[in-house]
Amino acid sequence: MDYYSDLTFVAAAHHPNCDQRNNAQFTEFYNLQFILNGQIYFGIDGGKCVTLSEPTIYWHHPRHSYQYGLLGTLGWNHFWVTFRGPRAARIIEQGFMPLSKDGYSPIFQAAQMREEFSRLIHLIRGGKNDDHPRAVALLESILARAWEDNASQSQHREPHYKAIAEAAHDLQQNVETEPDWEVISHQAGMSYSSFRRLFRKLEKSSPHHYFLRCRMQRAVELLRDTELSVKEIAYQFGYDDIAQFSKLFKQKIGTSPSQFRKKTA
Repeated sequence: MDYYSDLTFVAAAHHPNCDQRNNAQFTEFYNLQFILNGQIYFGIDGGKCVTLSEPTIYWHHPRHSYQYGLLGTLGWNHFWVTFRGPRAARIIEQGFMPLSKDGYSPIFQAAQMREEFSRLIHLIRGGKNDDHPRAVALLESILARAWEDNASQSQHREPHYKAIAEAAHDLQQNVETEPDWEVISHQAGMSYSSFRRLFRKLEKSSPHHYFLRCRMQRAVELLRDTELSVKEIAYQFGYDDIAQFSKLFKQKIGTSPSQFRKKTA
C-alpha cells in the first residue's frame, strides 16, 4: 500500500465572504474548517451555540451534527477541506478532537494557517496524483500548527498579545500599503522594539516578513482568481521592478508568478 493512500480528499474551497447557515451531519466524511475573520455561531448536536469571532479552526466528525452560520450581515473568510479514510479518522479523532472538547480551537498564527490552507486547497482542486502526498503532509502540518497554538493559549491571552493579534489582522487586511511600524506599535501600546519582539514570539515571524507573506498570499489569490497580468499585480503592490516582485513571490510561495499561473490555468 502506498504510504499516503489511506486518506482521500473529497473536496476543498475558500469562500472569502461566506454567508451560509448549516445544520448538517456528514456521515461519510471528515471535515476541517478555518475561519480567518468574521463572526459565526457554532454548535454541536443541537446544543448551545457559541460565537466564534477570531481566527479559529473547527472540525466535523461523522457521528455528530453541526450547526453554524453567519452572525450579522458581513460574511466570514472561510476555508474548508473534506476527506475520508483510516488516516482521516486518526487525524480528526487523535489529532484535532483532543485539542478541545468544544470542537474548535483558536488560531494565533493566522497568516501561516491561511497560507497552508490556501496551498492545500490549491493542491486538492488541482487533482494531480503527484500532488497527493504533499497535500496529506500539509494537512498534518495544519494539525501540528493547531497544537502549537493550543499549547500557548495562556500566554496569547495576555493583553499585549491581543494587541499584537489585532495588528496582525490589520496587516492581513491592508497588504497594498506599506506599514508605518512606529504608528502600528504605538497603537499597540508599546515601543517598536517591544512590538517586534512580541510579534515574533506570537507569529513566529518578524512583522516585516509577516506583512510580505500576507502580501504575496494576496498576490496568489489575484493570480488564481483574476485575469490581471503579473505586471499589473506587481504595480498594484507598488513594485515598479517586476523582477523584484517575482523574486519575492518565489521566496514566499516557492514558485515564480508566471509558473504559478500556468499551474492554475
